[in-house]
Amino acid sequence: MAKFHKRLKELREEKGESQKDLASYLKITERAFQYYEKGDREPTIENIGKLATYFGVTTDYILGRTKDPQGNFADHLRSLAANEIYETISDFVTLIVDGAKKARKNGKTDLKISSIIYGIKNNVQTELALREELEGMHLTVRNIIIKNEPIGIKKVTVEISWSENDDTSKAQIIKKAPNRSPGGNN
Repeated sequence: MAKFHKRLKELREEKGESQKDLASYLKITERAFQYYEKGDREPTIENIGKLATYFGVTTDYILGRTKDPQGNFADHLRSLAANEIYETISDFVTLIVDGAKKARKNGKTDLKISSIIYGIKNNVQTELALREELEGMHLTVRNIIIKNEPIGIKKVTVEISWSENDDTSKAQIIKKAPNRSPGGNN
């Protein structure tokens, strides 16, 4: 792990984090974290994984085994058949609206949908933005779960409902939904 301490310090400084904050995140003392950055102590496997996830890089990158922070893992995630991966929240909202349109056609009044999204930095702001966008379409947001996944991605699950008799939400869903090619998950 000869390069680990250098990479750790570089990543921490790039992100503008303090040693104290990262020590708290890892549930270790600030002094122990300082030892990591000096190369005087090696972290546990669990803490290497936590740090890689926190910085959105592979463990191989943080250990100094590769120069590519994302490695091939991002390509692997893109190939997962279970989830469509989106780069922006607005693309995910489009998926939700498309799903709501299909569910409404089938006489349903609720929908639960999940996807993987890149680029979420703040879970609270993301949840607020999703709520605002969906409630602006007169959809009732029952639940939003944002789960941290490896390499700087998040799995976002949204549960929404609407009233079948509410013509306003029906009109908003139809009006707001951009045309998309078929193939999204529902």
